[in-house]
Amino acid sequence: MRQAVNAGVKREQAWAMGSLAGATRFGRTARSAASAAGRRADVVLLDDNLEPINTWYGGELMVEERKITPALEPR
Repeated sequence: MRQAVNAGVKREQAWAMGSLAGATRFGRTARSAASAAGRRADVVLLDDNLEPINTWYGGELMVEERKITPALEPR
């Protein structure tokens, strides 16, 4: 996304290109790439500078406020 925005793509369009379009290209739209019941969510929340804040993998919060959650700690 950052590279697309730096190249002049609007942030909203870069976000769409990095999520649904990418999932469609690799045939992953059946269970992913959307926030809806029954769909798997891999999401990265970015700040205004496109720096990651929170990360969800498979719908589970893995990084919160730039800190690893217990879900991601070694077992």
